[in-house]
Amino acid sequence: MLLKELFDKPEEIKWTYFNKYQAHGIFNINKMQYAIHINDISDYQEKDYDPGDVVDIEFLVKGTRKGQGITDTGNEIKVFSTVISGITEWVKQYKPKVISFIAKEPSRRKLYERMIRVIGSKLGYKLHKDTKVVDDEKEYYLVRK
Repeated sequence: MLLKELFDKPEEIKWTYFNKYQAHGIFNINKMQYAIHINDISDYQEKDYDPGDVVDIEFLVKGTRKGQGITDTGNEIKVFSTVISGITEWVKQYKPKVISFIAKEPSRRKLYERMIRVIGSKLGYKLHKDTKVVDDEKEYYLVRK
């Protein structure tokens, strides 16, 4: 099975916010609730960016402190499919210059990097080579071409 085929059937996301500066959505898979957060972080950058130009994306299990950690539920493909769908929907509408997110688990980095390439090529972004590993967390940047 191709990586692209794994992400064809996302769940519905219920957005509570959906604008250029933030998007927060919730979705359910097998009785677990997940959240996607897209937040403007343009003010925190070393370069001069306009509001909405740089966003951070995070997804997590609602009601736990695990964040986007491994939950061992077997839901990862459906979760990634839904997260990619939500990111794609928002990015197509607002087109930020830079997208940032963090992989907390070393075991997931290879999957995240493959996922980034799918998102990047689909939406016109490239993986910035200046990714950082801090406290065992790897930060990724997608930059609009």
